[in-house]
Amino acid sequence: EHLGALSKNKVHLPSIGMTEQLQADVVVVGAGPVGVFAANLLARDGLNVIVFEKGHGTYWAPRAVSIAEDSIRMTRSFSTPEMYKWILNNIILTSATLLTKMALHPDRKLLLHVRSAAMDLASKIKLLCLSGNHCMFYQPDFEQKQREVLLKQDTAQLMEGCTVTDIRQGSDGTCVVQIDRTQANGTVQKVVCTSKYVLGADGGNSTTRKLIGAAFEGETHYNQPWIVVDTKVADREWFEQNRYDEKTSKGLVTGFVCDSTRPAVVVELPGEHWRFEMLLNPGEDRDEMLKEDTIQKLLSDYCLVKKGAVTVERAVVYNFHSRVASHWAQGNVFILGDAAHCQPPFSGQGMNSGLRDAANLSWKISFVHR
Repeated sequence: EHLGALSKNKVHLPSIGMTEQLQADVVVVGAGPVGVFAANLLARDGLNVIVFEKGHGTYWAPRAVSIAEDSIRMTRSFSTPEMYKWILNNIILTSATLLTKMALHPDRKLLLHVRSAAMDLASKIKLLCLSGNHCMFYQPDFEQKQREVLLKQDTAQLMEGCTVTDIRQGSDGTCVVQIDRTQANGTVQKVVCTSKYVLGADGGNSTTRKLIGAAFEGETHYNQPWIVVDTKVADREWFEQNRYDEKTSKGLVTGFVCDSTRPAVVVELPGEHWRFEMLLNPGEDRDEMLKEDTIQKLLSDYCLVKKGAVTVERAVVYNFHSRVASHWAQGNVFILGDAAHCQPPFSGQGMNSGLRDAANLSWKISFVHR
């Protein structure tokens, strides 16, 4: 039966002509950072896992920009030596070189400075590895490395172009997941997969959440739209000349522009990437604010970045959400990450809280499975 009304009988695979029939211990819906993270943990413990993803490849732009110490530690538990070396070089060591944070007055004078720039590299690395601290990272690269590990797992599969259309569950806990898989030629193949567990890591618009009948309670902050701009350094000479100088307290660095008329966030990321976030004011037209000329002027006026010093890779307007699903499980079907809870990004806990969900749930499933 449909999840909303569990059957008293076992659920059997439907008999459909050319339907591909699969079987797994765990089905994961969604191959974002949370879904692949959970799949890696489960496959590490020897469970047969199939991840169904609607899209193809990793998402090309960063959404999260910081990864917590405990997320790195949990990632190490399934990492290959190659991935751990990559984490060390591209997240921990790189973040240590970026480790200076500050907040600014509206007139751009120093208000607060976290004085870590004067620390030696070993001390910075030690600081980053303390509980509660965060590293800056470039999410597309991290997701790609996670996928590479997953594809090397003997008991894991990743199937792309797959849209989950229904999940049914029997009284014995067996789940039947129905999927439409779009082929390269545009034809749609029906796929049916039986599993003991289903993990819905399919984001804020989660199909899994809807199928278990969970309401997404809370609010969307429509009155506080923010423009998020992801950029790549175009003028290296300008950035080197205008990098933050601790002696003069001037220059560009990760921090917060505390301007009541337009607060802004500036984040330096590995690989010459920079993230800028600015509040849109009432009456400002979103389409107009997303134009290249407008963005370059905003960066110049509020973030002190010379026009043309960066190339805009992505610019979007977000309405942030504060929402929690009314329930996170029904039978052996679970939701995690943004499917279960969404929050504004300023504490840097969106992706990280999803990774904690995955770690918390995966070890319990592995324990029960054994």
